[in-house]
Amino acid sequence: LFYEQNSKERPINLAFFHDPDTAYGKVGTVLLLNSMMKYATEPEHIMFHIILESEEKRNSTLDLVRRMKKAFPKIGMGTGGTAIHVQKENPQFNQLFRRVKFRSSLCRRRKVLMHHFCLPDTLPQGIGKIIMLDTDMMLQNDITILWDLVARQLDDEHVVAAHKNCKQPYRRYFKQVGVSKVLLPDREYALAKDQCSYDNGLTALNMDSPMVRNMVNATLEMVMNDKIFNNLRYVACTRDMMNLVFAKNYGVEGIPSEWMLGGACYKGKNLIEKSNLVHFSGGKKIWYGSCSSRDLLHEAKRLCKNEDKSGLTCESSF
Repeated sequence: LFYEQNSKERPINLAFFHDPDTAYGKVGTVLLLNSMMKYATEPEHIMFHIILESEEKRNSTLDLVRRMKKAFPKIGMGTGGTAIHVQKENPQFNQLFRRVKFRSSLCRRRKVLMHHFCLPDTLPQGIGKIIMLDTDMMLQNDITILWDLVARQLDDEHVVAAHKNCKQPYRRYFKQVGVSKVLLPDREYALAKDQCSYDNGLTALNMDSPMVRNMVNATLEMVMNDKIFNNLRYVACTRDMMNLVFAKNYGVEGIPSEWMLGGACYKGKNLIEKSNLVHFSGGKKIWYGSCSSRDLLHEAKRLCKNEDKSGLTCESSF
């Protein structure tokens, strides 16, 4: 899947989960794609991997793919640059989901919110490195810059890159309770109050490394422990799960802060202007129209309406 061009890894593998029945799919996906293609300097090298929760959503997603090929004819060297994958679940995941859906209103609504735990079984073997993006984001710079950065960071030992958030460290900790010594040899298992956390809305992974599957399995095993599981936050359960392992030695690299402005609709103009990527995390989604930045809201509406006729049009307005 890769070839060398000026010592850069190509294609640029970008993955996102698509739910055509929600605002994330009807609006969020369009904003992500339109903003990305607005700045992309190498659209011919982009390969989109669209991941679905179930086979039933394939037909409506095929319509999205047709629209993408028409709107962005250069992606994938003119081949359409898209692949659809239906999320594949393993027994461990199903057991975990049965527990989590009764705990968190977020996780109860969609298995898709736990997508990281299914990636090793869902994506094809040999895919190499990928960037996973949430569909409540907008790009404000060229995704190729981010790709080249994480492609250099990731190898067989450093298998994950995510935004390291030291402004919001963990305020609670999880003590070791019955965790396998294989996972955590000779050390206490804890997330300290002052420990930096990782945002998993934007994650890069080297899928060819067996450490990715080991990391996912380690997370699943740890949160099956009742005392650890009961300390997960109700509204951020999946983020906590991933951080339990990210905090340990799985070769996590940090994505620079300019590539992740979380809670963008709560932030001021200066922070937004300095950011290459804005994430509408939290309750203020841009499609609700409740955004502190009028400029950001105006740009989102313009992209959604496809005013410059160079992209997709949202299925619902705001």
